[in-house]
Amino acid sequence: MGFRRGEWDVEVRTSTTLTCDAEDFHVNATLDAFEGGRRVASRTWNESVPRDAL
Repeated sequence: MGFRRGEWDVEVRTSTTLTCDAEDFHVNATLDAFEGGRRVASRTWNESVPRDAL
C-alpha cells in the first residue's frame, strides 16, 4: 500500500504466512517501509502459538 502527495511518497509492503503442525500454529511475517523509493524500516516476525483447545 502506498500514498503520494506532492513530493511525499511512502509505501508499506507486507507478507504473512500461516502454517501449522500437530502442536503449534506458525506465523512468519515481514514488513518493509519505503520513503521516496528507499527502504527506511524492515521487520520480520517468526512466532509459534500453541494449538490449545483445537
